[in-house]
Order: sequence, then C-alpha cells, then structure tokens
Amino acid sequence: MKTSHRVIIALSFAASVAAFVYFSGGSASPLSALEDVEAPLGPLRSVLSAVGTQNLAVSWVDTIVEIPRGSGIKYKYDEKTGGVQYERALPPNVQFPGEYGVVPYSLSGDGEPLEVIIVGQLPTFPGVLMQARPIGLIRMKIAPEQHDDKVIALPALDPSFNDIKDLSDLPLDMREEVAGFFRTFTNLDGSQAAVLGWGSAQEAQMAVLQARAAYARK
Repeated sequence: MKTSHRVIIALSFAASVAAFVYFSGGSASPLSALEDVEAPLGPLRSVLSAVGTQNLAVSWVDTIVEIPRGSGIKYKYDEKTGGVQYERALPPNVQFPGEYGVVPYSLSGDGEPLEVIIVGQLPTFPGVLMQARPIGLIRMKIAPEQHDDKVIALPALDPSFNDIKDLSDLPLDMREEVAGFFRTFTNLDGSQAAVLGWGSAQEAQMAVLQARAAYARK
C-alpha cells in the first residue's frame, strides 16, 4: 500500500476513534494493539494518546452488509469494486440470523475483512452501510490451527437496544441461534468448525482496532 494511502486510512480511523469513543472499566489499552505499526501511522497513535491512554474503545463501527437477515443467498463484498457479488444459494434450512457483513479497511486473522453479525435488526439489503455497536465476539475454530473470531453487534442508531451493553445482556436464545447458525454454515464446505466461546464487548472493540491496524500495515 502506498504511504499516502496509509496516512489517509490512519487519519480517517483516528478521527472516527476520537469522535466515537467511551471509557470502560477494563485495563486493556488500544495502543498495545497498534504498538508495532510503523511511522506512517504515527498520527493514529498520537490521537489515541491524546484522547486517553487507557480504557479506550470504539463504540460503533461502519459495517457493509453482505447478507441480510433471513437470506438464503450468500453474497460477498468485493473491496476492489466496492460492490457485493453473488456467490451461491444456501440450503433451505440455512438462513442468516442477522445482518452479516464486514468492516471495510480491516484485516482479520484469516486474511479477510473482519466479519460482523448485527442481531435484532430487520432485513436490509446487500451493500447497505450500517453503523454497528459491538457487544461481543463469537470465537470459532475452523481448522486445527485456524481460529476465526466474529464480532456480534447491535444497530448503533436503534435506541431500543440501549440497555444491552455486553453480550451477557443478550438473551440466551439469541446467542444460541447465532452459535448454531455458524456451526451449520461453516461446516457446509466440510470444515470441522467448533464454537470455542464468547468474548466481551471490550474484546470485540479491541478486535476492530487490531483488524484496522493490520489492514494499514499491508
């Protein structure tokens, strides 16, 4: 990636962090997730330091919807064109339990953009940009040596979810629906996927920071 592009991404991300952050009671710092980012991302570290050196988290994140809730069609976001491409139809018993999408300009451990599922939301459309509020993670193993964490979020602009701050506040049946779906969906290609556990809202927010920093290092 060209240095000028890296600086633009860093400054854009820094501005969003500065504008939409809150302080929580944890001890982790987002600076630790970015400490190995080289010189072109210096402005990002500077803004994070100025806003607060600890307990800083992203309160919401832009998400590009790939697959709406209830859809039996799999679509995939194409970063090069900015469009959403048709991939395939899914079996009749496999329907997404929320708006499934990705965080643009991010890179997760599997080499793909960080994935987000927004629950409690009426269906939208492929390609819609939504503001999502991370409330937790679902931790999955999709291969013996490959883990794939996905962010669980709520619609950021819907006040009816204001009382839900963390995954532990989400009804158990909704969590089980998400876990059951991912076990079924991930195993469609023959993978032996397993749900390893859950992560907190703060861990989900840190995952967003790390994925964006990883993208900027490309």
